[in-house]
Amino acid sequence: MYWFLKSYSFCLEKLPKFFLKINYKIHYFLLFHVLKLRKKMALKNLRTAFPGKDERWYNTTIKALYRFTVEEIVDFLSQYAHFDENTVHFNNMQVVDDALKENNGVILVGGHFGSFHKLIVTMARKGYKNIAGISYQQNNQAASKFFVELRKEYVANELHTGGPSSDVKQSLQNNELLILLSDQDAGKKGVFVDFFNIPSSTPSGAANYNKTMGSPLIFFSAVKTANGYEANFEKIDTNNKSIEDIVQKYTFMLEQEIKKYPEQYFWVHKRWKTKKI
Repeated sequence: MYWFLKSYSFCLEKLPKFFLKINYKIHYFLLFHVLKLRKKMALKNLRTAFPGKDERWYNTTIKALYRFTVEEIVDFLSQYAHFDENTVHFNNMQVVDDALKENNGVILVGGHFGSFHKLIVTMARKGYKNIAGISYQQNNQAASKFFVELRKEYVANELHTGGPSSDVKQSLQNNELLILLSDQDAGKKGVFVDFFNIPSSTPSGAANYNKTMGSPLIFFSAVKTANGYEANFEKIDTNNKSIEDIVQKYTFMLEQEIKKYPEQYFWVHKRWKTKKI
């Protein structure tokens, strides 16, 4: 598996941009029309989040979702060989720079939404070499090794979900930019907050580390537009706020962004798997 992924990634990296675009179409056709990978789950989630839309809206949105997701995956596997970081427009980047000056680490919280990988790549290419991230470890060790190697160019310190909290605390003590995607179902350990008016088990790590370490908490998003990519950063006021209040705040901020670009959210995961008792 490792060498297959490695070889495939190498081929995508060397392909001219024109053929990379053909790859987008091939992958979209296979995933959406042939394999129909998680298509039912994505439609179910869309209908749950956006009740009352007509079938045409759901069908149009899910097609756009798969096209967007395929492009993001293929670009990732090609090691962003044809990605121009100058197409990313930063809004409020000063918020991040000011937070770093506090020398206490910075927590960037977002979700599986938009072109978040391209934002991280762009930040690394523009000189932010102190990026850390927490990711899910693949069950397949060969695949896990490949993805870690692929990300190491722009994620200097990759941590894994379920790892020791001391590693995360050390990352913040080293004044790293810790990126947390806090939108997937967190099971019984999650904090239940409203997400599209539904009580949703949500990761609270970003809020917890903000409280215990005092590190600034910033919500971030990066969306693809007709003119490139728009990256936004907004500091979250956590003073005198409970963990639940903070989790609700960044979940609400993510929801507002998703409503603007529903086709750029990762609807294929089981967001509402855990029910509130």
